[in-house]
Amino acid sequence: MPCAVSGKAVEIMLKQTTSQLLPPGSRLTPMLKQWVHAKQQAQDAVLLFRMGDFYEMFAQDAQKAAPILELALTTRDKNTKNPISMAGFPYHAAQSYIAKLLQQGLKVAVCDQLEDPASAKGIVQRGVTRIVTPGTTMQEETLPPKNTNYLVGISHHAGEFGLAALDWSTGQFVVSASSREQVLLEELDRLSPAEILVDKSCQQLASLQKNLQESNARRLRRCRVEERALTQSAHELLESLGEIPKQ
Repeated sequence: MPCAVSGKAVEIMLKQTTSQLLPPGSRLTPMLKQWVHAKQQAQDAVLLFRMGDFYEMFAQDAQKAAPILELALTTRDKNTKNPISMAGFPYHAAQSYIAKLLQQGLKVAVCDQLEDPASAKGIVQRGVTRIVTPGTTMQEETLPPKNTNYLVGISHHAGEFGLAALDWSTGQFVVSASSREQVLLEELDRLSPAEILVDKSCQQLASLQKNLQESNARRLRRCRVEERALTQSAHELLESLGEIPKQ
């Protein structure tokens, strides 16, 4: 049965999350509470938080994104001991800025205003409306011209590597399997994926992890660790095709 969570418990969790995301002693305004809730959903993504005609980024997101986007890094609550870093850009330019973040292998979450500020009672309601990664983007502005944009998943079972690659923008889908790590790495080089999802079955393979990280800097930033998702689907598909033994 569902377990009810008390308001006090919610406040405790909010404070714990806030302490991880914002400088010590930060004043948690209603707007920043919204940002913290959105950041809980976005997790490791750079969160673009809509405020009027701008998307703002705060704290570590701002520090990470500002130099990439060539934005001025400013602070909120400047007169406090630990001001909050922030940076922003006009909402109508969002696609070009998102494209720059994706090109650097970053995941992006967009938190929009969910109601008309003119008719809102109190603070405008906001929520995360989309999360985009280098391998899942569908917007033309964020896709590489004349190149594929593969999202790749890899797994390992009973001595066999399984690989699945999907280009969301074209629907092109590739699967392969091999017992040799070098063959897997060569296939990754051939596909030149935008993003690699590494199943937990591969995480203990030191040689593979080392080769993935050393292949090139772009792949290092784009290597994401997932429990299931595409890697599990890839493994099940390869099993059904008889490419690898069933578990």
